[in-house]
Order: sequence, then structure tokens, then C-alpha cells
Amino acid sequence: MLPTTANAPGDELLPGALLGKYRLSARLGEGAMGVVYSAVHEKLGRPVAIKVLKPELSSKEDLSSRFQMEAELVTRIGHPNIVAVYDFGRLQSGSLYYVMEMIRGQSLRSRLDKKQLSPQDIVQVFGPLLSAVRAAHEIGVVHRDLKPD
Repeated sequence: MLPTTANAPGDELLPGALLGKYRLSARLGEGAMGVVYSAVHEKLGRPVAIKVLKPELSSKEDLSSRFQMEAELVTRIGHPNIVAVYDFGRLQSGSLYYVMEMIRGQSLRSRLDKKQLSPQDIVQVFGPLLSAVRAAHEIGVVHRDLKPD
């Protein structure tokens, strides 16, 4: 059984709310399966990102299994160019979540929107990216959703 937060339903995803050991700061973005929030570990002061599987998907066994496997595989790869996963749990609402290291900086999309990449920029960006993809492939993981955002 996964740990459950002690938050009241409905206010667990608002900025300032406590999700387990983490105080939510802001909503960072949303994808097809989940929403990502910035947060801070209450005791350590460590900034983190928390990905929460959408409630309507958390009730589907195949999608919740895939979400949990995603967190486990990221941890197994253990590559310096792949975000580290620190924690995994379930909200009172039933939504699954995992806690990742917070990465600061601009996305490749925002860089491309400003200017075309030079050959040197391409090497700087794609060298580490391809190293991470290779590490994933070495343990049989194929990422099907790489995006510049």
C-alpha cells in the first residue's frame, strides 16, 4: 500500500498546501497524464517538483501502473542528465504522485524561440541528451515522448 497524505480533499493541490512532507509553491505545467508543481521539503528546505497523475487516470489500473513504473525506471537509470526521483505516494483523492529534483533553467523550446542553435550549441545540448537516452536504452527503456518543452 502506498503512503497517503493527511490533507483534506480539494485543498491538497493549492499553493501553500502540504502534500506529505512537501509544501506546494506553484503549478508549473500540465501534460496529457499529469500536472507538475513546485514544492519545498518542509524539514530540509529542498526545492522539488511533484508530478501528480490526473485523478481520472489514477483510477485506471493500467495507467496508474505505468505512472508508477515511470518513477521506478527513472530511478533505475540513475543518470546525471535524468531527473532524480525522491519519493512516491498517493493523495487522499486517489491520485498518484512522485517527487523529483527541481531543475532550474530554460527549456530547449524557449531557447529555440529566441534564436537558432549554432553547431556548438547543438553539441552542448544534444550531447548530454543523447547520453541520457543511451543510458535508458541500455536498460531497455525507450522514451517515446521527448519534447523541447
